[in-house]
Amino acid sequence: MCGFYCLFGFVFFALGWNLADLQRFEYAGIFLISLIGSASVILPLPGAAVVVSSGQFVGDVGGIPFWLVVGIVAAAGETIGEMTAYLAGMGGKVVIEDRASYRKLDSWMQRRGVGTMFVLSVVPNPVFDIAGFMAGAVRMPIWQFALTVFVGKTIKNCGLAAGGDAGLDAIFGN
Repeated sequence: MCGFYCLFGFVFFALGWNLADLQRFEYAGIFLISLIGSASVILPLPGAAVVVSSGQFVGDVGGIPFWLVVGIVAAAGETIGEMTAYLAGMGGKVVIEDRASYRKLDSWMQRRGVGTMFVLSVVPNPVFDIAGFMAGAVRMPIWQFALTVFVGKTIKNCGLAAGGDAGLDAIFGN
């Protein structure tokens, strides 16, 4: 999976693409920016900025408000992207599992992991990769991790898209 992100990143820069180029792809661009932005801290793409400004370059789909579609599309990309941290945590478990702090964290994640992942995915925050790593390290079931993150990020992105559109409309008088 990491190879895919590296290949896409290479193609992205080799073709000289920038954020505006991905925006012209509308929902596919939102998905890709969200996926890459969540998969790597090395390739920082402003996923939240694209979601907030999405109302300026996408429209409703079949009567479904654009902000709902953006929320779902961006959340799908982010959830898939966050799998890199989760899988890294699964692989990195051997490095930290003998520590007392790991055992305490494992116990805590078993009791409160879903709630923690949900809260951290609803709130825009730059340290979510650490939480994803820890979820993988303590072996939170991958389906539970993915579903919780997807729901939380859908709520976050719907709010960002709708709020961004309202704010931009207020500023520019649309």
